[in-house]
Amino acid sequence: MRQGLNRAPPSGGAFCLRLACQPGGCSSLGGVRRVTFSRNYTLSLSRTCQCYCKYCAFATHQAHVHAPAEVERLLDEALKRNTKELLVLTGERPEVNPVVAARLTEWGHEDFTSYVVWACERALERGMLPHTNLG
Repeated sequence: MRQGLNRAPPSGGAFCLRLACQPGGCSSLGGVRRVTFSRNYTLSLSRTCQCYCKYCAFATHQAHVHAPAEVERLLDEALKRNTKELLVLTGERPEVNPVVAARLTEWGHEDFTSYVVWACERALERGMLPHTNLG
């Protein structure tokens, strides 16, 4: 039940939609509802998965994991786009794949979780808020 829709100018990488409500509909907000948006970026850290879910189009059973230098490059690219939130996606337990496990060891990580933590720390250093969807 809105009468109008207008956009507030962007500020700090986020913008706000102001929805003008009918009298009494948004009285506690002074007649205006705010819908906020935070620019986000999805990092598919590894698509390697141990599962065979029939509905999934994300996973692969080939060895796939982004190298640390590539992760840093992708995060820098996200930062240039004024990203505020980072979603880290992965397949289920990619370290079960022997090639992925060997790469993690080569990069100094005892398991995939430690690599995810490392990637999230790099995002935090760039001012992004990371969250994960592992598996």
